Amino acid sequence: MIHLTAEFTPSALFHHDAFRDPARRLLERADRCWLAGDLKGAERYAQEARLSSREARAHVEEAAALIRLSDVYREMGKLGPALRSAREAYDLLLRQPGLAQRHNEGVAAYNLGVIHHLLGNEVEALNWYQTARQVLKLAREYWAARKETDLVRTCRRLEQWIAELSDSLTREEGRGGLLSTLILPAQLIGDGDGHASVTELRVEGYLLGPRLVIGDRSFQVHPLTGGSVIIRAGEVYRVFEIPEEACPPTGARRGDYVLMRQAEPEGPDRDWGVLEGEAGPDFGHFRREEGRVSFESWTTGRVIGGLEGGDFSLYAPLALLRPIN
Repeated sequence: MIHLTAEFTPSALFHHDAFRDPARRLLERADRCWLAGDLKGAERYAQEARLSSREARAHVEEAAALIRLSDVYREMGKLGPALRSAREAYDLLLRQPGLAQRHNEGVAAYNLGVIHHLLGNEVEALNWYQTARQVLKLAREYWAARKETDLVRTCRRLEQWIAELSDSLTREEGRGGLLSTLILPAQLIGDGDGHASVTELRVEGYLLGPRLVIGDRSFQVHPLTGGSVIIRAGEVYRVFEIPEEACPPTGARRGDYVLMRQAEPEGPDRDWGVLEGEAGPDFGHFRREEGRVSFESWTTGRVIGGLEGGDFSLYAPLALLRPIN
């Protein structure tokens, strides 16, 4: 997971001296919407800025609008459109003359690296990060010769950040197990200039949200645990379709599914669940008498005692999953 603070958002790093009034106003509106969290509004104004710039054949303006669009799509989770907009921006900037535009070309390459990184395309991400650092070095030297100290500092900080992003892809440690890598810009107190930091977080569990997507199907999540549903590392989970006979006692509707966690042999801590053996899953009620656990099927009526030593798996319910049409 990559968290971009405002200073490392590609559109905020874009450098321009003066845009035409129509494009400038539209991009300013897109920026205000972005800051307010109105991504639809930001998308609309960035699209309008792009069309206005294209009609005027103002290629740098068009690239700026495309990079803002890419930021918006990335924030929306639409990485396909984000990648297309980012590539169009890079191709436009690659053709622009002058060393000053190498700054924006480097920003566009960095943007492509971030999106490929998020997509899991590690080789592509590393290639774009390398391209960005090479081009930004040219831009930094150009700004230094012109004594543009703020722009020199921007390039240097971005180069450091990109180096950390690259290192996060090439390091081998911590790849096993359930590990979440949070990549964010940070400043260590007493360590000089701010720089990027890669934080590796050992994750104990994931909190299940109100919606779950499995393959091409979406489900509303209705917890059965009396609170939030946590998916924990190292445990086994299954999703079963609930048979009609099991709908009344479980409170389910026809067509609902249930998310379940594998239980210990002594039986789940819930009153009902699933027993899965050679014949497949069976829904039913767990009974506890004198320290022993038995299972009564809702579909066949059979009773199985002595669950502790049986050749089957037991599952306890966590949440009803209701299909979203």
